[in-house]
Amino acid sequence: MNRPLAIGTPLLAPASEWHREFSSQLEHIPEERLIVLLDDYLLGMPVDQTRLSRLVEQAFAASIDYLRLVPLGRSLAARISGWHAPEVSPGIERIRHDRPFYSGLQIAIWSKSHLQSMLQRPMTVWEFEHLCTPNSVHCAVKSHPPILYRHLVEQGRWLPHARMLLRRAGLHSELGSRPVWSDSRYAKLILDRVQWTLWGYATS
Repeated sequence: MNRPLAIGTPLLAPASEWHREFSSQLEHIPEERLIVLLDDYLLGMPVDQTRLSRLVEQAFAASIDYLRLVPLGRSLAARISGWHAPEVSPGIERIRHDRPFYSGLQIAIWSKSHLQSMLQRPMTVWEFEHLCTPNSVHCAVKSHPPILYRHLVEQGRWLPHARMLLRRAGLHSELGSRPVWSDSRYAKLILDRVQWTLWGYATS
């Protein structure tokens, strides 16, 4: 008899603050290197397994605590000047300690022990994403992310295009009881992108 393919093992934690639940789940994972992605990501194409494996090897070799698998945004000034942060490994640049979203929850390769140490004190997700611990090494790929995806949720609400993206992917598009941002949210997202392209974090 054919058995369904097991794609993972669910790790349940007692209901609590998000950081406590997360830390409790990590305790059941024996591996030291983890790929962390949130449940509101919709993958856009097959994962580039070869590149992903190479990036895991680089993270090990360079003792990188956090390797963001999405390139950092670059302002117009940085693009014109050609400025890049120093590389710690070919194609991997270091994230400055004073940069907002130093620990952003984009998809990333994490050192489990480093991640657990960051989850020890009470904080919101927003505070966590801006947290910078002493002597930490946080980096990002400069190009060619191995996993392409779209966010479906922002600040607890479905983004306006969520239903369309789910339908295009052949997935169930019923959004349930979670509220949905109005179409006017698109205007803010576009404005944010334009501001970032022109000025980077100068306006934040």
